[in-house]
Amino acid sequence: TIQHQYYFLAAMALINVGISAYYYMTVARLMFFPADDAEEIPLVGTPGIGAQLIITLCVLGVFWIGAYPPLIIEWANSASQFLLAIL
Repeated sequence: TIQHQYYFLAAMALINVGISAYYYMTVARLMFFPADDAEEIPLVGTPGIGAQLIITLCVLGVFWIGAYPPLIIEWANSASQFLLAIL
């Protein structure tokens, strides 16, 4: 159940869910059912070495965060304590 003072917040959340669902469903619809007047864009080629390096670093970062979450949580806790101490 929703407490009385949170009705406005719940209503705003429902409105935002509706807006986001519309945008996500539009993307999904265009992925599976392209527009009739859409033209095919040819692929240019393979990504360069810079793009491959960045993608590799991002994938490794995601795996590292997934494998060692306590380290990230510790960093986040210390950062939040520092920021709250400033305020």
